[in-house]
Amino acid sequence: MFNQVDGDEGTEALQKASMVFYASAGSSVLALLFMGFGSGIGLGLDGAFLTVVLLSGILAFVTARGIENRQEWAKYLGYLQSFLAVFNFPIGTLLAVASVIYLRKATNAGMFEEG
Repeated sequence: MFNQVDGDEGTEALQKASMVFYASAGSSVLALLFMGFGSGIGLGLDGAFLTVVLLSGILAFVTARGIENRQEWAKYLGYLQSFLAVFNFPIGTLLAVASVIYLRKATNAGMFEEG
């Protein structure tokens, strides 16, 4: 189904996958800045939403670091985040598809550590 990818393409795919998750983390930071300062960081729904955005950004950053370090768990966390991002149409969907493609190429090239 998927073609075997050589090491150079796998390294490039690994770098691109981590950049997608760094971009996601960065967009969470920007969203926090704009929403936090705009709403005065209130309690209730605003506070809960800001907390979800903060946790999403932290998770994306941790995933990007894990992918850079070729950790097996980061690959699965990346797939999970990509699945959730599909529902953020249209930008989240594009980023999710790109990250799955890059993760798949890196996996086919054997870029992730086992165990």
